[in-house]
Amino acid sequence: MAGGQSLVAAMNMKLAQPETIIDIGEIEELKILESNSNEVQIGALITHGDIEFCKNSSKLLLFLSTVSKNIAHTPIRFKGTFCGAVANSDPASEWCSCLLALDGVVEVIGQDRKKRIVDSKEFFIAPYLTNVGYDEILLSIKFPEINENTKLGFNEYARRAGDYAIAMCVSKLNMVDEKVKDGNIVIGAAAETPVIIEEAINFLQGKAINQKTSWEAAIIASENIKILPDIDSSEEYKRDIVKAVTYRSLLACS
Repeated sequence: MAGGQSLVAAMNMKLAQPETIIDIGEIEELKILESNSNEVQIGALITHGDIEFCKNSSKLLLFLSTVSKNIAHTPIRFKGTFCGAVANSDPASEWCSCLLALDGVVEVIGQDRKKRIVDSKEFFIAPYLTNVGYDEILLSIKFPEINENTKLGFNEYARRAGDYAIAMCVSKLNMVDEKVKDGNIVIGAAAETPVIIEEAINFLQGKAINQKTSWEAAIIASENIKILPDIDSSEEYKRDIVKAVTYRSLLACS
């Protein structure tokens, strides 16, 4: 357990009943938040609040700081951890979508002290299930730093501030001469895991980002996602929300 904001809640609702809990909160080596011109590293004990109020000049960390304000409420952001949210693999986690959209990699270590790196595209298996083994823990997450030709956008919709999102979109667009070269458009919360909408990014290749192209890409995204069933929201409603958050996320890149 790092921050405990997911595990303790699950225990309160009898969804998790571990025989033993190991608190890693005092391991100083895991309190890493570093960046250079090539890479950003976030250690297992860095909280959402650490990201939110980070004064680092990194373009990627600045973006993550704006995203962090959408996570739950202030007390939770000062206790819950970035890597803990990723390890929990909740479909509605902002950080899970960011991991996939921003081409992050996950560093894990096992009881044999051997480390391995898991690419974000191979990390999420199902809701609350990841590529971290039963005898491994997550050490850190690393992202490539954002260059001047890359545009980032984020948008999510929740019924109330602090609630889990119904859908969210994280966009990373690599631009050449103000036109999309490649990138990622990731939808979170609406499906079983965060998902890259390849059809939408393929449509945008070679095009400028404006209201028209963003809306057309948003329609494509809403039509190419397998919606996670929800007792509170119909599939049609969720697709409309996916369309809206994708449109706004892409416009933020313009």
